[in-house]
Amino acid sequence: MYLQLMRDTTGHDLKLYSGDKNVFTSKSSKTVFYNEFNTSSFRQRWQFVRDNGTLIINPAERRDAGTYRVKIHNKSSGKFVEEHIVHLIIEGKSLHL
Repeated sequence: MYLQLMRDTTGHDLKLYSGDKNVFTSKSSKTVFYNEFNTSSFRQRWQFVRDNGTLIINPAERRDAGTYRVKIHNKSSGKFVEEHIVHLIIEGKSLHL
C-alpha cells in the first residue's frame, strides 16, 4: 500500500501519529520510528520515502488500519505548517487453513 502523506518534503519535517502515539518523525534524511512501531516486524513492512512523501506498507495488515494524523512543520523555524488526517481502512478475507 502506498500513502502519499505530502507532495513536497523540501524544507519540512513530518510527524505521523496514531491517536496520541508518535508513529515516526522524519527530519532531513532520517526517519525514526517510535513506540510499538519501532519493532522489527513494523520496520520490515513500513518505509517512509522522504523524496516524495510516501509511506509504503508492504504487506499491509488489518492491524495497520486506523486514523493517522500527519503534522508538518517548517524545517528551519520549527513552526507548524499544516495537519492532515488519514483514515486507513483495510478490508479482506481472512484465510483459515
